[in-house]
Amino acid sequence: MDKVGGLVGVYVADAANGSQAVLMLRGVYSNIPCETGAGQDGVVGDPLYWDDTNHRLTKTSSSNTFCGHLAVAKGTTDATCTIRLSN
Repeated sequence: MDKVGGLVGVYVADAANGSQAVLMLRGVYSNIPCETGAGQDGVVGDPLYWDDTNHRLTKTSSSNTFCGHLAVAKGTTDATCTIRLSN
């Protein structure tokens, strides 16, 4: 995942340095890095935000960019999650 301007998306594939890459802005994607710990568990439909500093999803909205919703429930120790992008 990455943020380009005000949009957050998932890369289709790795791109060589200096070449263009395709960034998907809609869809459901699993195994995306996300924050763990207290308050980071969630149910389907909870909003997710992109933490551009730590390069992971979080439920913390302040200073982060909204990018979608949980598509599968997540526990506090889950280091990856499934997101439904909805930029």
